[in-house]
Amino acid sequence: MVSCPGFNLTFDICGTQVSIHWIWVLFYALTILGSFTYKNIHFTTLVIILDGPILLFTIVTDMIGESMMVKVTGGSTEGVVIFPFWGIIKYGQPLHNKGPGGDLRIAMAGPMMYILQGAAWFGLFFLAAKGDMFYFNYWIYENLLEENFFAVLFSCSVILNIVLLVLNMLPGYPLAGGRILAAVLLLKNVEKPRVALIVGKSGLAVTLIGCVYGLVTFFVWETSDSVFVFTTCLVVGWYSAALIKRSAERNLDDHSLFQSSNSGAPNVNNVGVMGGGAVVETGQVNSSQTDNKNPWWKGGGEKKNTAGTATGEPEVDYGYS
Repeated sequence: MVSCPGFNLTFDICGTQVSIHWIWVLFYALTILGSFTYKNIHFTTLVIILDGPILLFTIVTDMIGESMMVKVTGGSTEGVVIFPFWGIIKYGQPLHNKGPGGDLRIAMAGPMMYILQGAAWFGLFFLAAKGDMFYFNYWIYENLLEENFFAVLFSCSVILNIVLLVLNMLPGYPLAGGRILAAVLLLKNVEKPRVALIVGKSGLAVTLIGCVYGLVTFFVWETSDSVFVFTTCLVVGWYSAALIKRSAERNLDDHSLFQSSNSGAPNVNNVGVMGGGAVVETGQVNSSQTDNKNPWWKGGGEKKNTAGTATGEPEVDYGYS
């Protein structure tokens, strides 16, 4: 098991070490404090349950689903770190030997978990609401909370999984949708630079549309999830621009989208970032060349060339999914 210094809580699920970062605790505390402004005990209770154990269960299940698929394809995982709405997976070496087909299955594993969870929550909602779809609503109304608290809670749980599923299936790297698009193009024998260019431009389009949506919904409807959408799309834009640059330089062999398609691929540390599962590590270093004072999720130092000289690039790049 990989050591995860600096985290608050670590436990083991299905042979995978799961750690909850302190940012999660801060986020949870702030959402609870924010719920007090509504001066409604039912709403505060909903926030405590939904943004705590249900959201945590949703993200952890997503992570475990992808971790299990990595193992099925012949790879291994060493640890998972949970943040609000997303997380990081530490993959073993090598990731797998199944090529783009294996990448496709891994990328689809996370979103599939959202579908399964959403279906389960909908079943509970249907039972709690006794078939009355009136309680299934994106907006939370005080009178509905008082009438049937559990129907509203299960409805919110379904919508949570739908939102995360749709967001992560958008065709932008490092979201699952971008990884799926890249794997499909590679399976169609499209050249790597062209794949990187297509996925990168698709990600920039997602960024533009998502940021506009986030700003409009925040200022018009004042929805809290618009902040999450906006920041996620900004990260997609950052990594998409970097992918386009790599495509122009034809420097793609050690990029996580293409490592499994390389013959004789180098031994690398793969770190995935998920809310739907995004592999975004780009480093290619020997373990003896890495600063071991930093935990693996921070990257452990700079990337170095064959002469052992630092290139100025971080060993690990990671972002949202």
